[in-house]
Amino acid sequence: MGKKKVFSFLGFVVLFLLVFPFSLTSEPSEVSAGPISCKGLGDTEIMDVNETSLVSDDFVTIQCGGVNLWISIRSAANYGGGNNQYHNYNTTGGYQRAKSNFDSLPGTVTKTSPMTKRTPDGHNVTLYQATGTTGRPWTVQYSPRPRTTNQIDKIRYYDSNATFPMYLPSEEY
Repeated sequence: MGKKKVFSFLGFVVLFLLVFPFSLTSEPSEVSAGPISCKGLGDTEIMDVNETSLVSDDFVTIQCGGVNLWISIRSAANYGGGNNQYHNYNTTGGYQRAKSNFDSLPGTVTKTSPMTKRTPDGHNVTLYQATGTTGRPWTVQYSPRPRTTNQIDKIRYYDSNATFPMYLPSEEY
C-alpha cells in the first residue's frame, strides 16, 4: 500500500472519529410520541388545574376528562338504586370526603353556589348539600355531557355515624 493511500485512509478515520461522536449527541430535528391516553388515571395523581409554578411556552399540560377517576370514586360507594334519570350511591365521610373527591376531579370551576366545575371533556361536576334527603348529606353529582341521554350519577356522603336511608330503585332523591 502506498503512502498516499495510507494517509487518505488515516485522514478518513480521523475525520470519521471527529464527526461521529457529535452526530450521536446532537438533538433530533423531529420528535415523535405515541397518542395521548387518559387510561388508568384512577390510580395516578392529577396536577392541580391552577398550578402556575411551571411557566414556559414549551410546557404542555394534559388534562384528561376524569371519567376514569370518577369511576374509581364511584366504585368506593354503595349503589342505592336509580331510575331513568339518576344512579344513586351512598357512602360515608361527610363534607370533607365529598369536597376532597370533588377537588380531585379535573376541571374549571364555573359556578360557586352550588360549586360546579366543567371537566375538559364536557361533564359537569357539582358539590352541594341535599335538602330533600334525610340527614341532608353532602352530594357530588357527575352529569353527562350536554345533549346526551346518559344518566346522572349522585354520591351522597353521610357523616360516618349515620346509616344509609333505604330507597326504592324508582325513587328519586
